[in-house]
Amino acid sequence: MKIYILSNDEAKEGFESEFGLSLFIEGKEKLLFDTGASDVFKKNAEKLKLKIDGVKTIVASHGHADHNSGLEVFEESEPKKRVIGHPKMFQKRYLRREDAYVGLPITKLEADDSFELELHSEPFNINDSMVFLGEIPRKNDFEGKRTNFSFFSNDRLVADFTPDDSALAIKTSKGLVVVTGCSHSGICNILEYAKQVTGEKKILAVIGGFHMLEVHDSTLNKTVNYLKDNGVEKIIPLHCIDEAALKRLGEDLSIEKHVAGDVIEFED
Repeated sequence: MKIYILSNDEAKEGFESEFGLSLFIEGKEKLLFDTGASDVFKKNAEKLKLKIDGVKTIVASHGHADHNSGLEVFEESEPKKRVIGHPKMFQKRYLRREDAYVGLPITKLEADDSFELELHSEPFNINDSMVFLGEIPRKNDFEGKRTNFSFFSNDRLVADFTPDDSALAIKTSKGLVVVTGCSHSGICNILEYAKQVTGEKKILAVIGGFHMLEVHDSTLNKTVNYLKDNGVEKIIPLHCIDEAALKRLGEDLSIEKHVAGDVIEFED
């Protein structure tokens, strides 16, 4: 299995970067995981000589603009592409205040016209090795408890904890590869749920967004302990993680640095 990084906060020479995430996964089937903040994912795919127009399935981790604004690229595609996501991914949402919109640029009605939507809050088997996890239970005491996002309810802004935040669990001969979008629900919550849903005990790798910006030291320490205790071999933070978090994780764990344009390979 290969994972191509099409959109990320940083890029290798000759590729474009943006604050966002998009991955092309070539495994049991070929699919896109998120589409980034623009058409950057498509431009970088062309440089990697990937024919993403032929991709039939898009997995949307959640409904934030930096992860799935690129859906607009495929609005006129025929045949319609299948989009797998959470029912609340089209929620109109804001960053702290009403004038800072961070939701998707297309509505659910528009998406219904352009895509074959498959929206699941429960785990959904894409094939016999790939599982969309649906809504992630937030069971530990240190993740997914704070938010800077909001949405309108009864004409007033209320806290939005991004319940649509999901991930993809892929079974391999060496263990689970868990692909995350932004991990608003918490990287440890996601990994624990991936184990529960798949019945697999071994996590080989986690790759994607970690949502670790200005995180408390106690949260970082608990995250490090969880990853160590579970023997996660490959830890690949791509998006939404600051230097302080990377430094703390790197003190006790082997962190791999990858950027847009890179290709990561796993045994099936």
